[in-house]
Amino acid sequence: LVSEKSRERMWSPKPKSPDYGYGFGLRGTPGNRTVGHTGGFPGINSALEIHLDTGFTVAAMSNYDRGAMPIVDKINELIRRLE
Repeated sequence: LVSEKSRERMWSPKPKSPDYGYGFGLRGTPGNRTVGHTGGFPGINSALEIHLDTGFTVAAMSNYDRGAMPIVDKINELIRRLE
């Protein structure tokens, strides 16, 4: 649905914000890049992380404030063990 050129732009740092692309947070190092986005409101929380270099995608949704992040953190720990 989204072209490769558009994906690369979304995942490229903004000139004044190197840790944020066009809709996605950016982190990692070459060979271990992750892009994603989190959000929430009282009583809900979600997180999406796409591991660009390994092919893993982590998505978690919760009906608790900040409930998704502990799940994402644990899955990311397991992914790191596979690398």
